[in-house]
Amino acid sequence: MTIYSLYIFDRHCECIYYQGWHRTTPTRPGKDVLPNVAPDTRIPSKAEQEAAEAAATSQAAASPKPNNALDYASVPRAPGSAVLPSTRSQSQAQQQQQQLGLRGVPVLVSAEQQQQAATQPQKRGLPFDEECKLVYGVIFSLRSMMKKLSSKEDEAFISFRTSTYKLHLFETLSGFKFVLFSDANVDSLRFVLRQIYQGAFVEFVLRNPMIEVDSRVSGEGIDSQAFRMSVHKFISELSVFR
Repeated sequence: MTIYSLYIFDRHCECIYYQGWHRTTPTRPGKDVLPNVAPDTRIPSKAEQEAAEAAATSQAAASPKPNNALDYASVPRAPGSAVLPSTRSQSQAQQQQQQLGLRGVPVLVSAEQQQQAATQPQKRGLPFDEECKLVYGVIFSLRSMMKKLSSKEDEAFISFRTSTYKLHLFETLSGFKFVLFSDANVDSLRFVLRQIYQGAFVEFVLRNPMIEVDSRVSGEGIDSQAFRMSVHKFISELSVFR
């Protein structure tokens, strides 16, 4: 048994938060993903690429270098690319961000690395924006079908299971939808989603005056490392997590 991923949608059907643990395929960035939803899920805009490149260049110029260090500022660069001082340190930073699910600055690569990535086979799976639309579409369709077939007006859609996974749903009165994917053999985890909402979400998101939860107003997802780390700690301590 295991837990795969967590999605949070707002009342505008936008995915404002994502966190994954045991995905079988890595996420593919999408162009319509809101900023700060999760690392490595959004394609940075040209302005963000240029700002990150300028910040990396200024930081490299300001940091002291040993006498035998290579002057990376003098290395010729292709337009829209940046040479990183250390591939190893870059990889370690990426791994650390992925483990904690923390937000980071978009990583720029050299023209040679871009060419190598272009020649490699494309990752399986949908881009993340299409993935979120598919997840929400499944929930919307099943809820609509349930209301038409049910004889009770207050009957709620809680979960559904396939041969490989199980989807758990918890919906708040304010329109937030918490969606959790787990192994097919796991019992209902709706109580887990309720505890995330009543605990970490209320404490670090709703009570935080610096966070605007309406995506139409802020234009971005939930930008809270405290909330992300709290969710990771809570999920990883569950008996079904492995």
